[in-house]
Amino acid sequence: MGWAQSLAKPGGMVTGLSIMGGDMLIKYLELLREVRPEATRFAVLFNPTNPGTSNWKIQVQNAGAQLGVKVHVLEAKAISEFADAFQHMASIGAGGLLIIEDPVFNSNLPAISELALRHRLATVSAHQALPAAGGLVAYAFNFRGHDAAFCVVCRPDIEGRGTF
Repeated sequence: MGWAQSLAKPGGMVTGLSIMGGDMLIKYLELLREVRPEATRFAVLFNPTNPGTSNWKIQVQNAGAQLGVKVHVLEAKAISEFADAFQHMASIGAGGLLIIEDPVFNSNLPAISELALRHRLATVSAHQALPAAGGLVAYAFNFRGHDAAFCVVCRPDIEGRGTF
């Protein structure tokens, strides 16, 4: 045993699961464009205190460039900052909003959905609870089904009967 060399080349080691990458950001923006085909600008809401934010900002800008849409990155680290962020989205003429998963946003999906509706913004997120909270589209991963499949794959190795 030992450490995996990298996610791309784990060398037979289990590295974990990665379900949110640049390809997914493109998909989320494509969904917004399908819902609002006339829109040329979309907003993306990030939490600046989330350690992954700087990397995601670059990737979402690249995804927007690939699709030929302008992506405006907005930040909010608390519910008290949501109203200003949405006012800014309206002022720039954003046609939709991609909500990057974050505990602050995930726990406030009803408030985000209400503000989006008030400002006539289509919303897309990876959080499965978004539509139930009043948002428009959730393009999400089924963790329960994947966990079960992952455990089936791992079980022989865990029991010492083989490797991957």
